[in-house]
Amino acid sequence: MNKTDEEKLWEWNNEIAQIYIMNDIFLVIYIILGLFGNATVVVVYSFKMKSKRDDRFFIPYLAVVDLLACTTRSSFELAMNLLPVNFRGSILCKVLWFPVNVTSFSSMFLLLTISLQRYLKVCRPFGKQMTLRWKRFALAVTLLSSFALSMPLNIWNQEIPVENKALNITGYMCDAKLEGNIGAAFIIFVVCITVLALIIMFGMIIFNTLIGLTIYKQLKLERKRQQQVELTRHRQAVSRKAITAIPSHVSEHSVEITLSLSANDESSTDMNTEKSNDKLNRNEELTPKQREKMERKRMLSSHRYSYMFMVIAIAFMLSYLPQFILLFIGIGDNNFWVNRTNAELTIFSMIREMNVINNIVNPFVYGFFDRTFRQETKKFISSLKCW
Repeated sequence: MNKTDEEKLWEWNNEIAQIYIMNDIFLVIYIILGLFGNATVVVVYSFKMKSKRDDRFFIPYLAVVDLLACTTRSSFELAMNLLPVNFRGSILCKVLWFPVNVTSFSSMFLLLTISLQRYLKVCRPFGKQMTLRWKRFALAVTLLSSFALSMPLNIWNQEIPVENKALNITGYMCDAKLEGNIGAAFIIFVVCITVLALIIMFGMIIFNTLIGLTIYKQLKLERKRQQQVELTRHRQAVSRKAITAIPSHVSEHSVEITLSLSANDESSTDMNTEKSNDKLNRNEELTPKQREKMERKRMLSSHRYSYMFMVIAIAFMLSYLPQFILLFIGIGDNNFWVNRTNAELTIFSMIREMNVINNIVNPFVYGFFDRTFRQETKKFISSLKCW
């Protein structure tokens, strides 16, 4: 019995789809982790955190982008794996590609904005900072720019025919149509987008490098200051022991003079310290040691947020660079995903899906660096168990 072209097409499609079974399992895991992790970040940072720190402003927005990226990208990749050569409908192709592109551009612009904010806060603490108004403006520009760059891509994203000469049938994929002048325009557009992405990544590298150097200098100065404090305390302890060990034949009058001079010096020092602290903290009834401890804690907390966003930026770059390479390898070849061995298809698909990992790891990065978020998340999960 002769098979129809439709039956042969489904057999060809299912044969290729079986190669992606392992990828499909990972994509389902990505969707679950992305939904749970990023939804938790949005809820905890937006509604559970009592202190609204300036460092945390962009985190809920980045988590929303990550959540949408995980669900849209992973779902789209899953659909392409299940229908590798039988993906029908140009409109559906455009609709599915659009949010994937928007979330990708949004992540890129938002991480650059966060790197700039951290640079101003850490490297130029006494200069102009990003006010609430400028932060909201940056979010609006990020969203509009992402939409503006994603819209032109819909011109090329559509149902693409792929031929199987052995079976004498034609399959269909959701990809960019690259024929004639429209194909040349796509290549130019992709090159421009890639250059823009590399510039943004280079900007993130510069900002984070400067932040890292500044933190290193601050920690070095803090260590020197602590050593000086310890040395001063040691000298004071030695002086007290020396006074205690004065021989009995030494007149009490000389001891009184020594103690009086020492007391005057300490009183003078204490008065100067109190005056300077009073200027800094007129409304705070804290001892100099308490203020010192609080300031050190604040500085280390700020450094933790800088480290956190550095890790997120590095994860973003590592996840997207291989995808750009893969894009240029397969550009202009509609049969690129057809004329591959099983091993190549599995590896290339994993590379294509790598950027989703960036959106999944971010909640774990927040949990590692932000102690308050970690505590509030435990409380939030415990409250869910009570239901």
